[in-house]
Amino acid sequence: MKANLNSLTPEENNTLACHLGEIQRHLAEDTKLIDKITELGINLDSEMSGYDCLISALHTLQQHADANL
Repeated sequence: MKANLNSLTPEENNTLACHLGEIQRHLAEDTKLIDKITELGINLDSEMSGYDCLISALHTLQQHADANL
């Protein structure tokens, strides 16, 4: 990635966050993999429906899995 993220304005950061949220939701919904996580009793609905970050939530879950395998 060759972008200088520090040069983005607050408005551009907000736009970027919105676009990334849309990408995350589409990836999660299109693959149906979130359903598999839900079957384990882990609810990620709030991360998918608002500005919360699905990638951050998945990262936290990955850290947990790594620490407990």
